[in-house]
Amino acid sequence: MKKLFFILIAAICFISACRKEEQSEDAKRLEKAVAALKNTFLPSGSTRYQINLENDEDADAGAYAIRLILPGKTMAQIAYVTGDKTLLPLASNNFVWAEGNSSYIGKGLCFDSDESGAAAVMLMEEMFYEKASGDQEYAHLKKPILRCLRDTYFDKNYGFREVRHKDGPHPFYDGETWLALALYTDFFPEDRKNGDWIKIVDDIIMRSYREKSYEIKRFFHWGAQAAAQRYKTTKDPKFLDFLKYMFAQIQQDMPVRYIENNMNACTYSEGLADLIEVMDDPKIRQEALERFDRQMQGVRKLQLSTTTLPDGNPMHPYAGKYIGLFHNRPNDFIVMPDTAQHCAVALMKASRLKSYGTYLKQKASRKEKPTKAKEKP
Repeated sequence: MKKLFFILIAAICFISACRKEEQSEDAKRLEKAVAALKNTFLPSGSTRYQINLENDEDADAGAYAIRLILPGKTMAQIAYVTGDKTLLPLASNNFVWAEGNSSYIGKGLCFDSDESGAAAVMLMEEMFYEKASGDQEYAHLKKPILRCLRDTYFDKNYGFREVRHKDGPHPFYDGETWLALALYTDFFPEDRKNGDWIKIVDDIIMRSYREKSYEIKRFFHWGAQAAAQRYKTTKDPKFLDFLKYMFAQIQQDMPVRYIENNMNACTYSEGLADLIEVMDDPKIRQEALERFDRQMQGVRKLQLSTTTLPDGNPMHPYAGKYIGLFHNRPNDFIVMPDTAQHCAVALMKASRLKSYGTYLKQKASRKEKPTKAKEKP
C-alpha cells in the first residue's frame, strides 16, 4: 500500500512537470509581465505612471489618472480568468484608492479626473474583483458608478462624453464604457433596467462609429472587446456584423504588410483576440489570425528581458524589478504600467486562444518541412 502511495505521488509530480513543460511562450511571458507589474503598485494603492529606466524617476499622471486604475483592473481581470487570487489584494487596494479619488455627482460616483473612461474602468475593476474573489465588499458601488455613466456622461446622440462639461465623445472612452456595460449585463443579467438601457447604448454606439469610420482605428481596441462580449451574451448577429465592419476598416487603414514586427500593438491585440474568438467567417478569422500573429511578434520583442538599455548602458539598479514590462516603442527608455497591463492582457488572451495555438503549430510545421526535405539523401 505504501509503495502504491509513492507511485501515485510520483505520477502526479510527473503529470505536473509535463504540464509545466507544455506552457506556451506567451504564458511564460505573461508570468514575467505580471511579476513586474506587481512592483509598480505603490503603498497608496495607485501605481507608478511613467518610469524612466535610466534614473528610476517617475512622471505625474496629471489629467491621465485613468492610467493609474487600469493596472488594478488588469490584476482583477487576470485573477478572474486564471484563478490567481494572489493578485486580488493589489486590485482591492487600487479600487479603494480610486474610490477615495472619486466624488458623488447627484447619485453617481465619478472619478475626480472627470473622465468617463475612468468611471468605466473602475466598474470593470470592481466586477472582475467581485467575481474572482466572491467578496461583496465593494458591490454596493456598482450602481452609483453606473449612475455616473448614465446621468453624467451619456448622450443619446453619439454615446458618451469624454468629460462632463464638454460636448463630444472620445473613441477610447466610448469603447471602455461600452465594454464595462457589456460585462455588467453579462455578469448581472437580473438588472433588467440597466440591461434595457445598455441595449439602447449598443445601437447608438454602433450607429455612431459606422458614421465615422475614420475613428475605428482608435475605437477598435476597446470596441471590438465590447462587441464580442455583447455577442457572447446575446448571440445577436448584429454584433458580429459590426465586428466584421470594424475589421475591414482596420485592414484598410493599416494592411498587415505595413505592421512593423517591433511595434507595440498590445491594445489592438486585445480587441483582435476577442474578435477571433467569436468570428463565424473562416476567411475573416484567418486574416485576423495573421494580423494577430504579426502584432504579437511586436509584443514579444518589446518585453524587457535584460538590465541593459537600448543604448548599451545599464539601467538604474532599482529598475531591475521592472524586467518583464514593455517598451512603449523600440529604443525607448520609458516604461508605463498602463502599457504593460495592455500587453499582459494580450499575452493572456494569446496563450488561451485555441485557434491561435493551432495557427502557431501550423506555422511551425510549414517552416520545418523544407528543412526535412533537405536532409533527405
